[in-house]
Amino acid sequence: MLFLAIAQLKTNQVEQAVSNLEYLNTISNYEFADEVKFRLALGYINQNKKSKAKDLLVSLVSTNNKYSNTAQEILDNMRWF
Repeated sequence: MLFLAIAQLKTNQVEQAVSNLEYLNTISNYEFADEVKFRLALGYINQNKKSKAKDLLVSLVSTNNKYSNTAQEILDNMRWF
């Protein structure tokens, strides 16, 4: 389902992608949880749900994973108001 959601994001099917990613984000101990959070944040940004996106990005930065640097760059460069 993760690959489907990524494909949906890339083909501008954002609502479906966000729905799938939200589901994946509820699974505890999911192997690709960091990637799900990162992709979900991108989906939220696309939907102009900046508060939700910011929460996920801050979470990624604080856990020091492979998306931390990119998440920090997005946080630094976005207008959050």
